[in-house]
Amino acid sequence: MRGIFQNSMNYRRLASLLVVLGVAAGTFFGMANAQTPGGSGLQISPTRTELSINPGEAKDFSLTVRNVTRGDVTIDTFLNDFKAGEGGEPKLIVDKRGREPSSLEPYLRGIQSFGLKAGESKEVKLSLDFPPDTGAGAYYGAVRFVALPKGAERSTTERQVALNASVASLVLVQLEGNITESIQVEKVEVRRENKPASFFTSKPNKLAIAIQNKGNGFSKPFGNVQVLGMNGSQVYSYELNNKDPRGNILPQSSRAFVDDIKGIKSPGRYTVVANVAHGSGGEVITQKVSFWYVPFWLIIVLLLLLAAIGFLVYKFVRRGGKTRKVRKF
Repeated sequence: MRGIFQNSMNYRRLASLLVVLGVAAGTFFGMANAQTPGGSGLQISPTRTELSINPGEAKDFSLTVRNVTRGDVTIDTFLNDFKAGEGGEPKLIVDKRGREPSSLEPYLRGIQSFGLKAGESKEVKLSLDFPPDTGAGAYYGAVRFVALPKGAERSTTERQVALNASVASLVLVQLEGNITESIQVEKVEVRRENKPASFFTSKPNKLAIAIQNKGNGFSKPFGNVQVLGMNGSQVYSYELNNKDPRGNILPQSSRAFVDDIKGIKSPGRYTVVANVAHGSGGEVITQKVSFWYVPFWLIIVLLLLLAAIGFLVYKFVRRGGKTRKVRKF
């Protein structure tokens, strides 16, 4: 029984992992592609849809799905809730035993199954309909398409479907009304190959700024980040979350924005100054953190120099002691 239970747990973990891997690469970074074990593949566009809707309003949108293989396929469509990882990557929730409060399931219309011939594309028309008494804030989900070779046995459960490669498009909806905008800069970390520290013997090359969204809507922080040398001069700077569109932070969650840093050349103490804004940009949060860069070769030189000074001091003290002893006689 214990082995059966462990196999079941491993099966669920594998299912969730495959879904995340199948979606994360496409949803935030461009056109999503997937290949099923039977040789069926899909492309989807766009990979992210952002909408602003008023309570009581219905709004239509569409996604285009294309069969990029030589065989005909049957497409099953699902709506999955998701959570965001530390870097903003979506982590799909395939277990439907409980829906997230932010789920689009009660409001999304048009989910359907359909067939696609080899090389064929289809515009899938969907709509969102929010009743007038729906609470304001962020609602989101992932519309996921799973392809099976035509004639293949179709899975009967969401968990089984999760084992097939899939593509998905994120749908982010802000329902207007009493929207609270509030963020907190949790930490600023200087990293070398994703390892944070405050003292480096090799030049640090990454800077991570973790920001928490404490509001009930989506947050798209932005701002300027500077790296200053010991004399206060700027050695490097960049714009935070400088993408089109900007990356979102889900409500009541945190996200780390990781960027490359350069300009660290001379040994010494450096200071990072992060100026972070959000919304209309009226409030700017400033946070500073310092770090040292002392290359390993310089540490060796300093240790040798200290050893030499120590040796000279020892010889001087010892010689002085002998001189005083001779004078006593």
